[in-house]
Amino acid sequence: MHNADPPVVLAMAGIAPTVLCDITSCCFVQLSTDGEASQVIGPPTPGQQRNTAVVNALYTLHQAIAKVRSSNVMRFFKQLSQEREHGGVFSVILN
Repeated sequence: MHNADPPVVLAMAGIAPTVLCDITSCCFVQLSTDGEASQVIGPPTPGQQRNTAVVNALYTLHQAIAKVRSSNVMRFFKQLSQEREHGGVFSVILN
């Protein structure tokens, strides 16, 4: 993250909550909750297969978020925030 362009990183971070909300809304719409989703005899129904795909997509998203949170990105934001508070190098760019 040393070569990251602070305005671009901050712009991406600014839209992240909206993107996450949109993804979860799309997943909610895709879920099957009717009787087809709860049947346990026979092969998986199309609704169950769709639910499995939704759960797998959300789990992959969760893993990606956990990876970002444990990476240098979070340290970068913390450093950027501290420098901004103290009038550091990025204060001119971010204001």
